[in-house]
Amino acid sequence: MVVWHNKVESSITLNGIIMEAWYYWIILGVILWIVEIFSYPFFIIGIFGTSSLVAGLVAFAGFGFKAQLIAFSVGSLVVAYGVRPLFNGFRARRVEKTNVDALLDRVCVVVEEIDADKGSGRVKIGGETWKAVAVNGQVVPVGEQVVVKDVQGCTLFVEVKS
Repeated sequence: MVVWHNKVESSITLNGIIMEAWYYWIILGVILWIVEIFSYPFFIIGIFGTSSLVAGLVAFAGFGFKAQLIAFSVGSLVVAYGVRPLFNGFRARRVEKTNVDALLDRVCVVVEEIDADKGSGRVKIGGETWKAVAVNGQVVPVGEQVVVKDVQGCTLFVEVKS
């Protein structure tokens, strides 16, 4: 059973143990932040943990329970709408292109003449050779640098680097 003492509303009796109210706020804030550490994607717990610490400071300063609740509420709003977007920006991950998508817009060297009429053409990119077709149908000589514009199956569609 929780009993608020009427003097200053700054101490609480919980199961016969009298503690200052700010102890409870600080303990709650620390517990919530420990839970937050182990639940990475949920910043909600951290919002309430931070707000509990703010309410603990207000209680430590000697303000009453209503002021503590107001501090908790305002702290929650400030952290949720002010600080959280900043942390979301830090957590945003750069998307790394992989597989065939990583080949697009890369420069490669022609190792076998690209000629659509003969059905020939190979390019070397990243240590591998790929079948290549010129996008505009032109003949591209050996040694020319080309840029990958599309990939279909195992064929790269390239155009001469300008």
